[in-house]
Amino acid sequence: MDLGHTSGTCSGYVFRCYVTTKTTIIFIIIIIIIIFIIIINSETVLMFALLSLFFAWEVL
Repeated sequence: MDLGHTSGTCSGYVFRCYVTTKTTIIFIIIIIIIIFIIIINSETVLMFALLSLFFAWEVL
């Protein structure tokens, strides 16, 4: 599901093409997940992180 933040033409701006709203939010979620894994370091957090990441990917 595209929210319209991506542009069809790249024309040299390859980096700008990949940096969309969806990828930015997913990247932030991954950073939060890594921080949680480092702090708590448990398998339940990892499972919850994977589920939330999948949920965010489906919604966005």
